[in-house]
Amino acid sequence: VFHNVLINNSFLKKEHAAIRKCATCFGIRSYYNRCIKKSKLCQKNVRKGILYIIMNNDMINKIVSRRESYMKNERNRTIDFFRAVAILSVLFYHFYYLCNYPYQSIPVIHRILSSGGEIGVTLFFIISGYGICGSLMRMEQTDGSVSWKKFMKKRFVRILPQYYGSIIVLLLITSNSSYMNKKGLFDIGTHMLFIHNWFRSTHGSINGVLWTMGTIFQFYIIAVWIYKCFKKN
Repeated sequence: VFHNVLINNSFLKKEHAAIRKCATCFGIRSYYNRCIKKSKLCQKNVRKGILYIIMNNDMINKIVSRRESYMKNERNRTIDFFRAVAILSVLFYHFYYLCNYPYQSIPVIHRILSSGGEIGVTLFFIISGYGICGSLMRMEQTDGSVSWKKFMKKRFVRILPQYYGSIIVLLLITSNSSYMNKKGLFDIGTHMLFIHNWFRSTHGSINGVLWTMGTIFQFYIIAVWIYKCFKKN
């Protein structure tokens, strides 16, 4: 009976895949699975599950609409807000650093401004993780599965031209003699392979801000595996 309601209801039929996930969120599917094991309570609990769906149809509609907008990769204002907070935090920290910490005599202001860089970078990493998860969800929704090869190909196309371009520009405006030695070539090689954040000597050796790209790209490599593990559990 419960399964027929999921399949035949006009609204649920249209968004069956989405509703199954919503039903999981509401605990309805686990409700149904439990009552199958307990045959004496089966009929009673199935009726409760059906009533729950009917009573929460508006709530399910809202969740499905949010999920659809997410799958369409529409702008998320909440994420944009936190992205702005992260940008401003990093900017204020660097201005404060370049001005040689003028508010050291005021502990509260000094502590807030000094921790802005750490807060901003951490927020950027969290937002990146959120974006990666969304990208994998959309891939699974459209292709039916998550492909590591396809995911990494998109990351390469999106990141490598700009990343390598910025390194080339930095090398061109820097004295060539500083990189025409063993250490300089090691700096360039580690940056090209996104492992420059592994070594103290290459951490920020070409440009200080590029260390984050190494961390993010290394996360890309294991992101699909992490996503599948979380989905499985």
